[in-house]
Amino acid sequence: MILHGWNGKTDAVRGRLAELDIPIGRTASEISDALDAKNIVYAPIEDLHPQLFDLLNLRDTFGLRSCINTVCRMLNPAAADTSVQGVFHPSYRLLQSDAAAILGWKNLSVIKGGGGEFERHPSKSLSVFGLTNGARYDTTLPPLSETAVRLLDGPEAATTPSGLWLGAQRDDFAESVVLGTAEIAFSAMGEADPMTQARALWDQRLHQFEGHL
Repeated sequence: MILHGWNGKTDAVRGRLAELDIPIGRTASEISDALDAKNIVYAPIEDLHPQLFDLLNLRDTFGLRSCINTVCRMLNPAAADTSVQGVFHPSYRLLQSDAAAILGWKNLSVIKGGGGEFERHPSKSLSVFGLTNGARYDTTLPPLSETAVRLLDGPEAATTPSGLWLGAQRDDFAESVVLGTAEIAFSAMGEADPMTQARALWDQRLHQFEGHL
C-alpha cells in the first residue's frame, strides 16, 4: 500500500509514521524497497512531484485551496489496480469516480471523511462511490454502532495510534474506525466478505504483539 500526500504544515500524520513502523519513501527505489519489506510506505508529494507541490503551496499566496488539491487526490504513482480516497465535499465523490473512469482505473472507493480523509465514522451510515472492474457503482453502508458519537469525541483521550496498533490499549470506538475503514478498502479490492477479512488481520496483528508488551 502506498500512502501519498502532503498533510499541510501539521506533523500529525508524518510525526506518527515511525511509531507505527511505516517507512517514508522519497525515491522510486525507496518506495519499492519499503513495499518489499513492509507492504506499506508513505510517499511525500514534494518528492513525488516537486512542481505539483509548488502549485499546492500557492494556497499560502491566495489564502484558500485550489483545484490542485483535488487533482492530487487523483494521483496514482504506482498505477495500482485499487485506490481509495477521502473527500471533504460530498459532491466530489461522484466527480472523482467519473474522473477515475475516464482515466481507465479499475477499482476505486471514494467516501466523505470528516476532514476529507479516508476514514469511516462507525456511528453513521456511509455513502460509497467508485468503480469495480471499471464499472461505476455506489452503495450505502449502515452504521457499525447504534450509539451516536462525534468522531472527535469517540476515541478515549488516552488512546494513541501506537497503543491501539500494538494492542497495549483497547478502545472499542477507535477499533471500529480502523475495522470500518479497512472494510471499505478490502471491498474495493474485491473481497467477498471484507469485514471478516479486516477482523482476521486485526486479530492477527494483536496476537503478533501479545506477550511482547
